This record gives sequence, C-alpha cells and structure tokens, in this order.
Amino acid sequence: MINITIIGQFKEIDGEGFPSIHDLISEKPVNGKDTVLRHLENAPVIAAASGIMRDEISGELIPSQMLMHCDGDYRWRSDLIHYFKTYNFILPQDFIDHALDWKMTKTQEAWEKEVQERVMEYWGDGK
Repeated sequence: MINITIIGQFKEIDGEGFPSIHDLISEKPVNGKDTVLRHLENAPVIAAASGIMRDEISGELIPSQMLMHCDGDYRWRSDLIHYFKTYNFILPQDFIDHALDWKMTKTQEAWEKEVQERVMEYWGDGK
C-alpha cells in the first residue's frame, strides 16, 4: 500500500489533535531553507479549491490559491509554503532531509505523471 505523509497540519485549521501554529514557528530558519522552499513550491499540484486563505498569525490574506501539493511521498496545502517562508514553520526532519536530498532527475511533466499515479493508488483508484 502506498503511504503519502501529510505535513503542515495545525490546530487552527485541522482541529484538535494537532499542535497550535504558534508552537510550530521558529525564530531561526532551517539549514537549506531555500532548497526546501523550492521543493515545496515546485511539487506537483494534485488538487485546487476556490476560496480565500487567511494567515492564522497575522490575520492578513495569504496571496495564493488554495492548492494541495504532493511530491509522491509527502503532501501539503499551499498555505504551508507561506508559513514556512514567512515564519520558519517547523517541518518534520524526515521531510527536510527528503527535500534536501531530492534531485530533479526527470521533467516536471514526468514528475507530475508519476505523482498522479501514486496519488490515485493511495486514494484507492489505481489499477
């Protein structure tokens, strides 16, 4: 069975059972922040929704579409990109290592196709 780990969940959006976003921000950026950010931003989009996202810390609107990204192993909402870029949102170390070790060895189109196949299998619609 395919396992795709969800990252970037916090109580204010995802409910009880998750830490508060205020406990998931850091004064210090992670080593390799630019590389991790590039990975977060460039991973294929697997879902999109209309709506407005509000920054749970500042209350300001987040200037981005509501998207779900997936790299084949991890998935996250696009607001995570904002929180990571703006507030040094604390990500799991295994994801940071994954993003830092990841190398683009295929075209974006091939990556998107591969991710789509994994996601369909993960959701039970695979062949």
